[in-house]
Amino acid sequence: MVQTRRSRRHASVPFLVRLAREVPLVRYFKIEVPGAAAKLRTLIEAGDDAIDGPFDGEESITLMADLDAGPPARCRARSSPT
Repeated sequence: MVQTRRSRRHASVPFLVRLAREVPLVRYFKIEVPGAAAKLRTLIEAGDDAIDGPFDGEESITLMADLDAGPPARCRARSSPT
């Protein structure tokens, strides 16, 4: 699993797709950046069958937009109540 989150360096969608195609064990991605829904949608479209698990990990305020982008589920933060 590759996790992208807010930092000075952002992993671009083309880089993530290339990583998924060239490294067979990398098939799951957790996207935690502002605008995660747009990045997830682009990742799913560009990666096609190379992406097995595109997940969102942002706050619940973006839940519906993120799920509408196409990931099968969310990967909750450990600080979320259960």
